[in-house]
Amino acid sequence: MAIEGNKKNVSPAMPARIRLGMVGGGEGAFIGAVHRIAARLDDQYEFVAGALSSTPEKAQRSGRAIGLAPDRIYSDY
Repeated sequence: MAIEGNKKNVSPAMPARIRLGMVGGGEGAFIGAVHRIAARLDDQYEFVAGALSSTPEKAQRSGRAIGLAPDRIYSDY
């Protein structure tokens, strides 16, 4: 199964980045930051959404802290 992204304005030399979402890994979770850093090392991923905590307030704080759009922060997956 191939994953197709939005290919507007993408040069053949620079493939589109994969849009990435994360479940868990919000504030207080060490491994979440490690995974986000690792995903950005080769610049092939764009972190766009997350259900970072099952506690709505914590999910919102975590998402805002890493720059997610408010409508892409979830407390339930």
